[in-house]
Amino acid sequence: MQVLAFYSLFEQCEQAVDTSECWLKVQAPPASEPEPLKVQLDRCREEVGSPALAAASGGNLLEKHLKELKEEKEGDEDPSAFLDA
Repeated sequence: MQVLAFYSLFEQCEQAVDTSECWLKVQAPPASEPEPLKVQLDRCREEVGSPALAAASGGNLLEKHLKELKEEKEGDEDPSAFLDA
């Protein structure tokens, strides 16, 4: 069950990163005037900041789950090997 929770959380983190990357790719090139540039920067901070915070907390949870899996399966195959798949 913990392995499923780990992968579910991992997948959520990947989706958050993908969503942020896609949003950034479709944005207009930076403005040449200071005021529109400031508006673009603020919008980017809002759009990317929230998923970034979620990804950071998700990363902490992933580390916790991985540690628990390692302790639970001590002597078995290393759970971090699943990350390579």
